[in-house]
Amino acid sequence: MRRSLLKIAALAGVAMFSLSAADAGTLIAVPEFAGGTSTYPFAINNSNNIAGSYLDSSGVQHGFYGTLAGSYTSFDYTGTGVTATQARGMDDNNNLTGYAPASGELVGFEWELSSGTMLTITSGKKKTPLDGIAQQINASADFAGDYQGKVDRYAYLGTAGALTSTLPLEFSSTEMAGRGLDSAGDVVGWFYDASGIQHGFTDIGGTFTQVDYPGSDVAYTVLEGINDSGLISGQYEDNSGVLHAFTLTSKGTFKEIKVPGSTEFVQAFGLNNAGFVTVLSDAGAYIYCPLKKAKCKKLGATVEVADARPIHKPAGYFVVFNPAKLANHGALPKAKLLPKGASAQ
Repeated sequence: MRRSLLKIAALAGVAMFSLSAADAGTLIAVPEFAGGTSTYPFAINNSNNIAGSYLDSSGVQHGFYGTLAGSYTSFDYTGTGVTATQARGMDDNNNLTGYAPASGELVGFEWELSSGTMLTITSGKKKTPLDGIAQQINASADFAGDYQGKVDRYAYLGTAGALTSTLPLEFSSTEMAGRGLDSAGDVVGWFYDASGIQHGFTDIGGTFTQVDYPGSDVAYTVLEGINDSGLISGQYEDNSGVLHAFTLTSKGTFKEIKVPGSTEFVQAFGLNNAGFVTVLSDAGAYIYCPLKKAKCKKLGATVEVADARPIHKPAGYFVVFNPAKLANHGALPKAKLLPKGASAQ
């Protein structure tokens, strides 16, 4: 079972390693929403605009989008039983994707905010609303997500408020989730194996690969986003229950993102083509900035942090499944409504 919003979503497994004082990274602090608390950035586009959610003074969660300087616009998905709104993806035209937890839904209604119009993401001729999470949206306004079927949970691709294709249930899994999508159509996300262990996956041109953070202290791993250079963001949880954020390059190099003062969780979600990464933690919300310190400072208040030592793993470390089994993600099972009253994850 996955953790609640405040630990935030889509988690992972870990290996601990020493910090290198010689290397340093920069975190840009994310301003709080005016009059609100607990502002969480989940997405960042190539103009460095961000989107996510925040809690108002009554503890109600709303969606927002805006600039790194804190000029935000609030919005909400409205529907039967909806209790919150969370933005998860944002393209360069400021189109958004996300989900809205609701009573009677296992996860929530999935939505796309396209050119200012709120669309409920649906499947099939009957336009059945999907129950799950819609996340990264690419330059073609296609997005990745997951939906709950009658029994299994599927990763999918969509556009214009509708499911277009379902990914095959690889790895002998009954539960997969699409989270990241680049301009070439490559997908990253996570799945549960037959033992109930969560792993990351990549689908690059139809080749599915299992991805796990290296080390013996790994509980589970998930992948959350991918940019057009193949840089991937993700999270892992260690065996003590602490969450850690990381990036993974196309050459197989893992690098943990540290947040000073964090003791419980650091999570990485969205990223853009310049390598900026949205970071949530128990010590605050930040954008990881890969540029020189002076350039990062021009974008907002910054915190320097000692970078963790990169860990490189060769191609043979990763487990490849069914190469090119379905190169174009042929249409598979249709989404089905869940029984009302199903418990939330």
